[in-house]
Amino acid sequence: SVAFMQAFRDVCGARSPDKVSTMVNARRFLPELGADALFGLAPGVALCAKSLPSAQELSADSFWARSRAVKADLNRRIERFGAGFYETLAGLESLHDRYDSVVAFFENAPAIPNLTLSNLGRLNLPGNYRTFTLQKVYSPLVMVSPTPANTIVMSSFAGEMEFAFISDEQSLPCAAAREIRQRAMEILRICA
Repeated sequence: SVAFMQAFRDVCGARSPDKVSTMVNARRFLPELGADALFGLAPGVALCAKSLPSAQELSADSFWARSRAVKADLNRRIERFGAGFYETLAGLESLHDRYDSVVAFFENAPAIPNLTLSNLGRLNLPGNYRTFTLQKVYSPLVMVSPTPANTIVMSSFAGEMEFAFISDEQSLPCAAAREIRQRAMEILRICA
């Protein structure tokens, strides 16, 4: 997450998103939910991208210090969900019958530059089934609306991490998206 936040800042400069949302893994609050159960809505936590170092100031030490600070902040904020998490999830679930109006609202809402980070984590799927072997899993794609909107979906399966970068040409020109992807991978290679 920090590598992509930094890459957006390095490539887009002042036009980079200040608001970065990350989805919360609801499974930690729902122990009865099976590992194979899926649900479409999850609460999010906003991260601040304003305090990232400039590209020239970035070092492995500053990257890991920032990563640890982001993780500690996320953990504190997620723990605050507590009992309120169930009310949040129930509220989100109650929107299913109003899906069309929710989509219409967001499509007509004023667009703000944002970035959504969705880390699905390790996908705990069996590799072998009766009639086939599962070799690779690709992160699911999401709808990005209203423009400008950018989403990074991360997951790992069989020891390999995978990233999906979802945007549209109006939100982010393809050349800039490729530059961001390249910069994020460069940061990970240098710092990790």
